[in-house]
Amino acid sequence: MTDTARALALDDLVRDPGQAASLPAEHRAVLLAQACALIVTLASNGSPPPAPPSAAPERAVLIAEAATLLGMSKDFLYRDTGKSSGASRMRMAG
Repeated sequence: MTDTARALALDDLVRDPGQAASLPAEHRAVLLAQACALIVTLASNGSPPPAPPSAAPERAVLIAEAATLLGMSKDFLYRDTGKSSGASRMRMAG
């Protein structure tokens, strides 16, 4: 490794990215590892990642509630059962 390559740091490459082309592979690997560590540190801010939001559990609804949620009549829902592809998953209750 030359003295020039040894002296280059991440901030040097930020100012002049063209210098990366002249770096030996081992020095690029060191700088890449440093950059990755910096990105992880900045992204996490030293704290663990937040938990993903929990989805509302699926639940069955009675026909009256389904009619209200969908803005349809109970009679329509009873008549329309079996006419759409989603009907196989729909179970009528109440």
